[in-house]
Amino acid sequence: MPLIIQERSQAEEHAVAAGDTLASIAAAKCPALGWKTLALYNFGTARPAEVRRALCETVGVALATLADPALEGTPEQLKLQPDADLAPKLKIPKAWEKDGLSTQQTHTVNVNPLKPANAVRILELDKWFIPEQEQCAVRYELQGEGSRADKLSFEVYANQYCDATDWNRGFGSFGDPAALVDVPVTITDLASQSAERSSHGLPGDGWKGEVTTTQGMLGRKTGTAAKRHINVAFSPYTAHFRYHKADGDKTAHLVLEPFWPQWEETKSEPAATGTVEGGGVRIAWTNAAKADLGAVEVFDATGRRVHVAALSGTALDAGAQSLLWNGDYLPGLLNGRFGTRHDDDSAVLDKHLVFRSAPYVYKVTTFVRKKKDDSLKVKWEVRNTGRLAEGLLEIVDGKGRVVYQKPLGKGRLSGKQEQAWDGKYPDGLKNSLGGDTLVPADMPYRARLQAHTPFCEPEGLALAVMHTEVRLYVHRENHAPSDLRCDPTITRPGLAIGLGPLVPGDLPAQGDALWNRWKLAEYGFHPGPVTAGGAGTADFQLATREFKRSVPADGSVAAPNFRRQNLDGGNDVAENGELTTALATIRAGDKRAWFGDPALVLGNSDAPDLTPAEAERRLRDPAQQLVVWVDDRQYYTDAGATVDDTNASYTTGNAAANTFGLMNYRGGMSVADAKVATDAQAVARPWLPLQARLALLGRADELDTPFDEARLAMADPAQRAAMARAIGPLRIDWSCEETGADVSTIDTGMTDYVKQYVRSRYHVGSTLHQQQATHTPPGVGRALRYANCPEALGGTRPASLASHAEKHFGTADLSLAPWRAAPVAAVETVMTVVHDHLSAGQRDKTDLFIPHIGTAGAYFHPSNIAGDGYRVRAELRFEKAGDYAFPNVDALKARYPVAPQAQTAALRLWRRTSFRGYVCWGAATGNWGSSFIDVFRNHYRGAHVYYVHEGGAPQTFNATDVFDPAVAAHRTRYNNIISNNVSNATLKDVSRMTLKTDQIWPWAGRTDMGWPWPSAVVPNPAGRAAVVNNLQELIFNHTWRKFRYSLITALVREIEKKGFMRGHLMVEFVASEACCYQAYACNAAPSHTHVYLERGAAPGTRMQGQACPAAGCGGTLSSTGQWSRNMTAIPLPAVGSALGATWLFWQGESIDRLKAVWAHEVMHHRHGEHAANAPGAAATLHDSQANTRETGWGAINGGGVANGWDRRCIMSYSDAWYGELGCFCGKCLLRNRGWRVSTLVNPASDRNEA
Repeated sequence: MPLIIQERSQAEEHAVAAGDTLASIAAAKCPALGWKTLALYNFGTARPAEVRRALCETVGVALATLADPALEGTPEQLKLQPDADLAPKLKIPKAWEKDGLSTQQTHTVNVNPLKPANAVRILELDKWFIPEQEQCAVRYELQGEGSRADKLSFEVYANQYCDATDWNRGFGSFGDPAALVDVPVTITDLASQSAERSSHGLPGDGWKGEVTTTQGMLGRKTGTAAKRHINVAFSPYTAHFRYHKADGDKTAHLVLEPFWPQWEETKSEPAATGTVEGGGVRIAWTNAAKADLGAVEVFDATGRRVHVAALSGTALDAGAQSLLWNGDYLPGLLNGRFGTRHDDDSAVLDKHLVFRSAPYVYKVTTFVRKKKDDSLKVKWEVRNTGRLAEGLLEIVDGKGRVVYQKPLGKGRLSGKQEQAWDGKYPDGLKNSLGGDTLVPADMPYRARLQAHTPFCEPEGLALAVMHTEVRLYVHRENHAPSDLRCDPTITRPGLAIGLGPLVPGDLPAQGDALWNRWKLAEYGFHPGPVTAGGAGTADFQLATREFKRSVPADGSVAAPNFRRQNLDGGNDVAENGELTTALATIRAGDKRAWFGDPALVLGNSDAPDLTPAEAERRLRDPAQQLVVWVDDRQYYTDAGATVDDTNASYTTGNAAANTFGLMNYRGGMSVADAKVATDAQAVARPWLPLQARLALLGRADELDTPFDEARLAMADPAQRAAMARAIGPLRIDWSCEETGADVSTIDTGMTDYVKQYVRSRYHVGSTLHQQQATHTPPGVGRALRYANCPEALGGTRPASLASHAEKHFGTADLSLAPWRAAPVAAVETVMTVVHDHLSAGQRDKTDLFIPHIGTAGAYFHPSNIAGDGYRVRAELRFEKAGDYAFPNVDALKARYPVAPQAQTAALRLWRRTSFRGYVCWGAATGNWGSSFIDVFRNHYRGAHVYYVHEGGAPQTFNATDVFDPAVAAHRTRYNNIISNNVSNATLKDVSRMTLKTDQIWPWAGRTDMGWPWPSAVVPNPAGRAAVVNNLQELIFNHTWRKFRYSLITALVREIEKKGFMRGHLMVEFVASEACCYQAYACNAAPSHTHVYLERGAAPGTRMQGQACPAAGCGGTLSSTGQWSRNMTAIPLPAVGSALGATWLFWQGESIDRLKAVWAHEVMHHRHGEHAANAPGAAATLHDSQANTRETGWGAINGGGVANGWDRRCIMSYSDAWYGELGCFCGKCLLRNRGWRVSTLVNPASDRNEA
């Protein structure tokens, strides 16, 4: 007869003690039966794997022995560690004995065979994976007999899974997750892999995140896609196995709540000192205890952080510590003497400092991490069944090691439950750092839970769950904005910021309503958002006007058949056929790039632009710098009462003239600070479409992965698309910091920059310092400096810096489609949501836009002020706000102690203006070349203004194209222009005029140079100069100053027919042949002396023997023995005319002076006005503060002359300026940037750089 064991209800119970093993208990209590019988009696099985599982679930086993591979197949040797909550007891088997049975007789014994419990266990499950691209590794093991459980399913449940009832402009309107709590997103029937006591992976290609449900948000297929996959937004996902027999158990559901250990940080701030050592500073401090992380910061005397470095290694150990700072400031920051390093300026006089940098403050901050106990609670809920009786909760670390185990009895397997872990490792196990508690380095810690019906149950039910997820790429160098270590020099991007689409979906076709607006944006005219309502916005109208002013009506014609688009009668803002044609035929040179290369700008390149692809590559790298172009191809437009050869106004009177005159949209030169308002109507603020892309961790990645730029570049299109589809409706916030004042472009090394006369850099630096503001955004947690131009002075920096982000991003109807941007006052950012297929109502042409799924975008809308600097930040934020109420954000927030964020390259605004070309009227000068232009550019680069060439290359035009003496019509044109613009009958006489190619003066060749009249009587020798100067002014006022505007405007009009509608036209001229002012004295008594203008060198003789012009004199004139002033040419002054044309003299002048003259006259085009002591000087527009640094003023300027700092401004007429000492003063540079300057207070008289 086989061995029969007595009924279990009659068995002795043995309380398991710590250290017991099955073998030791069997040896002590049932040695004849052995451990296998003991196991069979208590668990229904003696199979090693099943016994091992049963001991863990019902008793408790020391984890160190479970981890011992030598004990894998010997469960009887496992050291037991009885669970305190279960107080486990094993029943001791005894052989069944029945006394008094008759022999020679058959006895029937009813035996109940013991059957093992059916169980399912998850052997392997990837922490995370990339849906579509990677197969999630899943392996499971079945225990128990197939006769008691023959159905097996693999299901995946999304966390807080819900439906979206409406796209709601991208924010979504989400349903209640409770409605779908029992709806798996994926179901796989594993009947073919449910053989008893087997283990398997998933069949076929496994699971790549495919969704099978038709319910909820993921239940909708997108476009023509046959599949949809899980995403980040509903992470974590519960892998759920159900192994059962009865149909009534097919809905049994074990809900595992998200589990993600968290830490809180205790801050310490030990005292720190700094000591100069070699070329750097030794920073020293003492740590009271070992820390987990920390940072050292250096602040200058103004409280500005100039250095930060993360602490690591031994610097975090307890005790005295130090590190050597090399003294370099953070990129872009300057000390009070414009240096970029630590500066002990304690001995420097205040008057030589913009601000005092020393003493510096050294700050060390360390943090000790402490686990958050509440985050170590594992929570679960058993739904739709009350049959579970035994289970096991395990916590595994990132390497898959079990570090915690908890048996679960029946009372813990119904309804909602939780179990707290103290974070301690069991005896015999160490974390990866050699410690005894959980550590971030061993993340992620994951919970694994299994439960089943008891053994001997005829209809078994077993469940097993564990989390996987789709996880965003976050690396160890991606610091949160509030982290002290967060700085572009340390923090590397955790997401990719690139250029977004101007138009979502299919690009408009020519003729569509959006096509014109799209092309205006693409070609760099910044019309604002390309939307159906865009045509009515001020930005669109500004862009349309600028385009029509700048681009020919038809770019496909040949010269001289180009013409400007019609601006008259409201056509300047009309979306008409002419606009469409101009956009369709635009020449490459008329397109305006968005970005430039700083190195090429500083190198005077004629082609400083970046392609969109190269700009995007640099944009996502915070270590890079980019120029953002602000097109300022503007000049004053009031041409006055000048008329052309037909005696008609050039710029008024009919549609063609009005259009040529640009509708006089900028008025005259002298507008002072009103220029800022004029700029606001003509100089577009850029609208830069930015897009954020998120990357995912692959299944082979560790949580604490290092930064890898290639991960963000996502060069593989298939992987990029798969990642995008696996993101979901996550919130991305946008903000921008200001990168600090930049005066590095002011060249203090140029010959003209002599510091006792010139303080332009000091003035600008001081102004920017005085105008800066400090603010602590809630999302950053530390004070930031804002140095861009404030609103009150023409910029966009608001007085209330809490609205800084809102001011600089398009929101509401000015959002970048298909995203909707909304300001969030609580954190002072602008919120967008990653685009996704949310609701059934989305359609691809209206609000689905499949190509943009998985990305977030916003319009960055900086100022139009040159020199302003920005750095844009995009950051994931797991919080509800406004219309955004995604249900799973709290769970995600807990899983991302640091969310992906990135800052762009440093963006510096430069105003781009242009040369239309060059004309030389006379002998070639050689001045229209790179060496000459580069010095000219250098003056303006100090204001972050850069000159490019219209058409992309330098253009030279011939004066003879318009005024050719060999062409009768040209001679007539020339003569009539002169005649129509002068008033004296003699001067109007065209028979006295001669058009010549080698000089511009109309009366060349005449002995009287066209001016037959004498000067006033010279009263005495001391009055000679005044008389000559007055005569010269009289001549100029009646001749040159009458016709010069008309003459040069004729050149402009003809050059525009060649297709050059914008830019400064530089016209160098030879004024005339040599001439002189000759004095003649009469022979009367008293004698009268008069001065005449004569051709040729002195002595002049043309009035020899002629009657004295003095009334009633009767004497005759003689030049014998008289004085004279010789001139190489009549000294016609240069002038910056309307519409960007300028006359430039050159005869007898040094090259350096001519370069300054060019800069001076072009500044007039840009509404620049004279500085002292030139005519009409505007003191409030210049650094007119007295200069008390220099003592030799009398010798330079003559007595009684005001000796201000603006006397060395290029816009002055100082004699010393003619001696090559000209630079733009500080206010000139600020005006060129776009600032309003008249109310700015100049630095004190004695303040400048040493």
